Amino acid sequence: MRKQVMKVPNALLGGAAFFLAARERYSDITSRRVDLSRYAGTWRIVACTDSPVEKKFVDATGTYFLADTNRLEVVFKWREESFTAPVKTHKFRGKILKGSGNAVWKMKLFPLFAATYIIVEVSPDYSWAVVAHPSRKFGWLLARTSTVSDEIWARCMTVFGEIGYDTSKFIKVPQPTAPAGPALRGNTGYPQRATRFY
Repeated sequence: MRKQVMKVPNALLGGAAFFLAARERYSDITSRRVDLSRYAGTWRIVACTDSPVEKKFVDATGTYFLADTNRLEVVFKWREESFTAPVKTHKFRGKILKGSGNAVWKMKLFPLFAATYIIVEVSPDYSWAVVAHPSRKFGWLLARTSTVSDEIWARCMTVFGEIGYDTSKFIKVPQPTAPAGPALRGNTGYPQRATRFY
Protein backbone atom coordinates (compact mmCIF):
# COMPACT_ATOMS: atom_id res chain seq x y z
CA MET A 1 0.00 0.00 0.00
CA ARG A 2 1.35 3.41 -0.95
CA LYS A 3 2.08 5.69 1.96
CA GLN A 4 0.20 8.92 2.41
CA VAL A 5 1.77 11.71 0.37
CA MET A 6 3.91 13.96 2.51
CA LYS A 7 3.62 17.68 1.89
CA VAL A 8 7.05 19.30 1.77
CA PRO A 9 7.23 22.98 2.85
CA ASN A 10 8.39 25.40 0.17
CA ALA A 11 11.43 26.26 2.26
CA LEU A 12 12.66 22.67 1.90
CA LEU A 13 12.54 22.32 -1.84
CA GLY A 14 16.31 22.12 -2.30
CA GLY A 15 17.77 19.02 -3.91
CA ALA A 16 18.91 17.36 -0.66
CA ALA A 17 15.61 17.96 1.10
CA PHE A 18 13.61 16.71 -1.89
CA PHE A 19 15.70 13.56 -2.04
CA LEU A 20 15.43 12.83 1.70
CA ALA A 21 11.70 13.54 1.75
CA ALA A 22 11.20 11.21 -1.19
CA ARG A 23 13.14 8.41 0.52
CA GLU A 24 10.96 8.82 3.61
CA ARG A 25 7.78 8.52 1.54
CA TYR A 26 8.80 5.17 0.05
CA SER A 27 10.59 2.88 2.46
CA ASP A 28 11.42 0.31 -0.24
CA ILE A 29 13.08 2.81 -2.57
CA THR A 30 16.54 1.24 -2.26
CA SER A 31 15.26 -2.02 -3.71
CA ARG A 32 14.20 -0.31 -6.93
CA ARG A 33 16.61 0.76 -9.62
CA VAL A 34 16.40 2.43 -12.99
CA ASP A 35 17.73 0.05 -15.64
CA LEU A 36 20.04 2.43 -17.46
CA SER A 37 20.46 0.15 -20.45
CA ARG A 38 16.69 0.30 -20.99
CA TYR A 39 16.41 4.00 -20.20
CA ALA A 40 19.11 4.86 -22.74
CA GLY A 41 18.08 5.92 -26.22
CA THR A 42 15.77 8.61 -27.50
CA TRP A 43 12.74 9.98 -25.68
CA ARG A 44 10.21 12.50 -26.90
CA ILE A 45 9.31 15.30 -24.52
CA VAL A 46 5.55 14.89 -24.59
CA ALA A 47 4.88 17.53 -21.94
CA CYS A 48 6.75 20.03 -19.81
CA THR A 49 6.08 22.89 -17.44
CA ASP A 50 5.06 26.18 -18.99
CA SER A 51 8.42 27.93 -18.57
CA PRO A 52 9.38 30.90 -20.77
CA VAL A 53 11.94 28.85 -22.71
CA GLU A 54 10.29 25.43 -22.89
CA LYS A 55 6.87 26.64 -23.97
CA LYS A 56 8.44 27.34 -27.38
CA PHE A 57 9.55 23.73 -27.84
CA VAL A 58 8.39 21.76 -30.87
CA ASP A 59 9.65 18.29 -31.89
CA ALA A 60 11.78 18.10 -28.74
CA THR A 61 13.78 14.95 -27.97
CA GLY A 62 16.49 13.84 -25.58
CA THR A 63 18.86 11.00 -26.42
CA TYR A 64 20.79 9.38 -23.56
CA PHE A 65 24.09 7.54 -23.95
CA LEU A 66 25.90 5.69 -21.15
CA ALA A 67 29.50 6.90 -20.94
CA ASP A 68 30.47 4.54 -18.09
CA THR A 69 28.91 3.07 -14.97
CA ASN A 70 27.88 6.39 -13.42
CA ARG A 71 28.13 8.94 -16.21
CA LEU A 72 26.09 9.66 -19.28
CA GLU A 73 25.92 11.97 -22.24
CA VAL A 74 22.77 13.64 -23.53
CA VAL A 75 21.90 15.11 -26.92
CA PHE A 76 18.89 17.42 -26.73
CA LYS A 77 17.24 18.46 -30.00
CA TRP A 78 14.29 20.77 -30.59
CA ARG A 79 12.67 23.30 -32.86
CA GLU A 80 11.15 26.59 -31.80
CA GLU A 81 7.45 27.23 -32.39
CA SER A 82 7.25 25.44 -35.76
CA PHE A 83 7.96 22.05 -37.34
CA THR A 84 9.59 23.94 -40.21
CA ALA A 85 12.02 25.77 -37.93
CA PRO A 86 15.64 24.59 -37.99
CA VAL A 87 16.63 21.86 -35.55
CA LYS A 88 18.70 23.10 -32.61
CA THR A 89 21.06 20.82 -30.69
CA HIS A 90 22.57 21.04 -27.23
CA LYS A 91 24.92 18.40 -25.82
CA PHE A 92 25.68 17.98 -22.14
CA ARG A 93 26.82 15.42 -19.60
CA GLY A 94 25.44 13.98 -16.41
CA LYS A 95 26.56 12.10 -13.33
CA ILE A 96 24.41 9.51 -11.58
CA LEU A 97 24.28 10.14 -7.82
CA LYS A 98 25.46 7.25 -5.68
CA GLY A 99 22.76 5.52 -3.66
CA SER A 100 19.89 6.86 -5.77
CA GLY A 101 19.11 3.62 -7.58
CA ASN A 102 20.19 5.38 -10.80
CA ALA A 103 17.16 7.66 -10.44
CA VAL A 104 18.87 10.95 -9.50
CA TRP A 105 21.30 12.61 -11.88
CA LYS A 106 23.31 15.80 -11.75
CA MET A 107 23.23 17.24 -15.25
CA LYS A 108 25.94 19.71 -16.28
CA LEU A 109 24.00 21.81 -18.77
CA PHE A 110 26.66 24.52 -19.10
CA PRO A 111 30.23 24.91 -17.79
CA LEU A 112 29.13 26.71 -14.63
CA PHE A 113 25.58 25.42 -14.29
CA ALA A 114 24.28 22.02 -13.21
CA ALA A 115 20.74 20.82 -12.57
CA THR A 116 19.23 17.86 -10.73
CA TYR A 117 17.25 15.35 -12.81
CA ILE A 118 15.00 12.99 -10.86
CA ILE A 119 13.32 10.00 -12.48
CA VAL A 120 10.19 9.72 -10.37
CA GLU A 121 8.42 6.90 -12.18
CA VAL A 122 8.92 4.80 -15.29
CA SER A 123 6.66 2.25 -16.95
CA PRO A 124 7.66 -1.45 -16.93
CA ASP A 125 8.33 -1.41 -20.68
CA TYR A 126 10.19 1.91 -20.44
CA SER A 127 7.75 3.52 -22.83
CA TRP A 128 7.10 6.58 -20.64
CA ALA A 129 8.72 8.29 -17.67
CA VAL A 130 7.98 11.07 -15.19
CA VAL A 131 10.98 13.33 -14.53
CA ALA A 132 11.15 16.07 -11.91
CA HIS A 133 13.35 18.93 -10.76
CA PRO A 134 13.66 19.78 -7.04
CA SER A 135 12.38 23.33 -7.55
CA ARG A 136 9.18 22.00 -9.15
CA LYS A 137 9.51 24.82 -11.68
CA PHE A 138 10.51 22.26 -14.29
CA GLY A 139 9.13 18.80 -15.01
CA TRP A 140 8.88 16.51 -18.01
CA LEU A 141 6.72 13.68 -19.26
CA LEU A 142 8.83 11.58 -21.59
CA ALA A 143 7.70 8.87 -24.01
CA ARG A 144 9.12 6.79 -26.82
CA THR A 145 6.18 7.85 -28.97
CA SER A 146 4.76 11.24 -29.89
CA THR A 147 1.77 11.02 -27.59
CA VAL A 148 0.46 9.03 -24.65
CA SER A 149 -3.05 7.81 -23.97
CA ASP A 150 -5.43 9.84 -21.82
CA GLU A 151 -5.04 7.20 -19.12
CA ILE A 152 -1.27 7.49 -19.04
CA TRP A 153 -1.50 11.30 -19.10
CA ALA A 154 -3.83 11.24 -16.09
CA ARG A 155 -1.54 8.80 -14.29
CA CYS A 156 1.53 10.97 -14.85
CA MET A 157 -0.23 14.17 -13.82
CA THR A 158 -1.33 12.41 -10.64
CA VAL A 159 2.29 11.52 -9.93
CA PHE A 160 3.40 15.11 -10.47
CA GLY A 161 0.62 16.32 -8.21
CA GLU A 162 1.62 13.92 -5.45
CA ILE A 163 5.13 15.38 -5.30
CA GLY A 164 3.94 18.96 -5.12
CA TYR A 165 3.61 20.18 -8.71
CA ASP A 166 0.83 22.45 -9.93
CA THR A 167 -0.28 20.22 -12.80
CA SER A 168 -2.17 23.08 -14.47
CA LYS A 169 1.27 24.42 -15.43
CA PHE A 170 2.01 21.49 -17.74
CA ILE A 171 1.67 21.93 -21.48
CA LYS A 172 1.86 19.37 -24.28
CA VAL A 173 4.84 19.70 -26.60
CA PRO A 174 3.89 19.46 -30.30
CA GLN A 175 5.43 16.30 -31.74
CA PRO A 176 5.45 14.64 -35.18
CA THR A 177 3.81 11.26 -35.60
CA ALA A 178 6.99 9.18 -35.92
CA PRO A 179 8.26 7.44 -32.75
CA ALA A 180 11.49 8.71 -31.24
CA GLY A 181 12.92 5.60 -29.66
CA PRO A 182 13.45 1.92 -30.50
CA ALA A 183 10.50 -0.32 -31.34
CA LEU A 184 8.55 -1.15 -28.21
CA ARG A 185 8.00 -4.71 -27.10
CA GLY A 186 4.90 -6.10 -25.51
CA ASN A 187 1.91 -4.10 -24.39
CA THR A 188 2.42 -0.36 -24.85
CA GLY A 189 -0.80 0.62 -23.11
CA TYR A 190 -1.14 1.68 -19.51
CA PRO A 191 0.64 -0.92 -17.35
CA GLN A 192 -1.01 -2.33 -14.27
CA ARG A 193 1.91 -1.32 -12.13
CA ALA A 194 4.64 1.15 -12.99
CA THR A 195 7.89 1.40 -11.07
CA ARG A 196 7.78 4.35 -8.67
CA PHE A 197 11.14 5.62 -7.48
CA TYR A 198 9.99 8.75 -5.63
